[in-house]
Amino acid sequence: MLLLSDTKNFKLDMLPFWKGDSALYGMLVLGLLGIAAALLGLVRKVKPLLLVYTVIVFALMMYGFFLSPVYRFTGAPEARSVAWIACAALIAVVGAFMQYREPRRA
Repeated sequence: MLLLSDTKNFKLDMLPFWKGDSALYGMLVLGLLGIAAALLGLVRKVKPLLLVYTVIVFALMMYGFFLSPVYRFTGAPEARSVAWIACAALIAVVGAFMQYREPRRA
């Protein structure tokens, strides 16, 4: 939506590699790769792609929010929200690992 509306009032300090408009394009590419990884994992074509994608996104979140010297939380509610999002990303990594387990036989 930010790309379509040409809005310039966004702030994505947590992204370690991209700044300005390149951050929007980077987020778009990451989102499209995520959709492709999920679909390919769903049809069991390229199973490791979903796992690699979730690990990369989790690592980017950990670095951008918690380890980066650039990003600072504005308060406890924001830190709590980011912590919940990080937990959800970790659960996504665990879910991506679950595709490698043996199916149960009834």
